[in-house]
Amino acid sequence: MTGPLASRTTGPPTSAPRQATSAPPRLAADPRRAGLIGDGAFTTVPLAFPATARGRVVPYAVQIEQGIPTDARDFAIQVHTTLTDHRGWQGLDHVAFVAVTSAAAAAIIVTLATPRTTDQLCAPLDTGGWLDCFNGGRAVINSDRWFVGSANYGGDLADYRHELVNHEVGHGLGHDHRYCPGPGELAPVMQQQTISLQGCRPNPWPSVTGG
Repeated sequence: MTGPLASRTTGPPTSAPRQATSAPPRLAADPRRAGLIGDGAFTTVPLAFPATARGRVVPYAVQIEQGIPTDARDFAIQVHTTLTDHRGWQGLDHVAFVAVTSAAAAAIIVTLATPRTTDQLCAPLDTGGWLDCFNGGRAVINSDRWFVGSANYGGDLADYRHELVNHEVGHGLGHDHRYCPGPGELAPVMQQQTISLQGCRPNPWPSVTGG
């Protein structure tokens, strides 16, 4: 990506971008906002983690938009903890996530971005300033969602953050959206749980419902 959204520290990923899907249904946005505005440039977190599983190696990098007031290392560690959890994609998809320090070497770039930048990175997907996406090799996490959460998860910000990472990285692995299988059941992690639980209970993990 070029222009004001280009990373100042790395080049574009070498993997082919995943084709953008249609926009999600437009419902009322979650009114809770963190109010952050970034500068459109990114820093790649210089933390590398080796594989913790066997399978097809999926190198990923972590980037944070400059101007977001958070510990970049802490965000990267939370992403790595989510991706390598035994309830995650590694066992289901027989992959091994490996954190790398160069976005050019990554198949997936997990990106924490402010709402306005998220909308630009996700276009032509319509994220409306409040949703997340996977687009162009990036799993884009909206800073409002990361810091404020979702009404559908109540006050459980930790589980909601797991869901954000697993859902968007799931798209990077080729998984499409799913729907609630029935009232009271656990939502598939690929359900758009930020928009609606559709009668299901919140669930941040792929393995609980098979993706």
